[in-house]
Amino acid sequence: MKTCPICGEPLEAIMTEQSRKVYDAFKIFMDVEIGQTYPIACRCAADKRDEERKKAEMDERVSIMRKRGIADAQTLHMRFENDLGYNPAICAKAKKYVVNFEKMSADNIGIVFTGGVGTGKTFYAACIANALIDKGLLAVFTSFSRIIRTPFEDYEQMLKLLERAALVVFDDIGTERDSSFGLERAYDAVDARIKARKPIIVTTNFTPDEMSRAADIKQKRIFDRIMGACIIIPVNGKSIRMIEQNKKMDAAGKLLGGK
Repeated sequence: MKTCPICGEPLEAIMTEQSRKVYDAFKIFMDVEIGQTYPIACRCAADKRDEERKKAEMDERVSIMRKRGIADAQTLHMRFENDLGYNPAICAKAKKYVVNFEKMSADNIGIVFTGGVGTGKTFYAACIANALIDKGLLAVFTSFSRIIRTPFEDYEQMLKLLERAALVVFDDIGTERDSSFGLERAYDAVDARIKARKPIIVTTNFTPDEMSRAADIKQKRIFDRIMGACIIIPVNGKSIRMIEQNKKMDAAGKLLGGK
């Protein structure tokens, strides 16, 4: 009888009358006569099939999570492996947040990435969201502007999604329309997360001092909720977008024979 060279289990079995009765009971057709051998799966093959099934289920789960959580194609490409390396310290902190997410989530600890335009705040927030989705967790990347524009009939469903997600990223806070309606919706979204004791990540051009001194009482309520549930990580330095743009312009200038 053939055996598996790895696990040593048999790769063949002899068809008996009892075996035939079992296969017939389960409606499994075996064109093998009594006394003849037929192939069977060893533990290695069974384990491999189990691993392939689990991987397929995980891939499907990740695909569903990404469709639910990431709204635009550009954000899908904001991943740690695509980091250009301009801010290694911030990248390291973002990676550690993913590694320690279970603890961060249990303690409801979020992040506020603050800094100037183009410094990488949105990129690292999206990297965290995509990395958690790769682990099979639902992470939602959105903005207050998108929440404010959500049609009334879809608003409750959107809030449920924000409450259910393992992590929610609110991108570019402070650029949304300054209206009573908009600020109320923004507060509802943040408040739903805080009450659910689930972490948020916020990106903003506002400094911590500017957030604490917000003149509008409704905007101040939002910032107070955020600051009470997040650590502050300044993302300083030159605009990465401008650095990359200048590189492209220099390359184009050389090709075209000028600066």
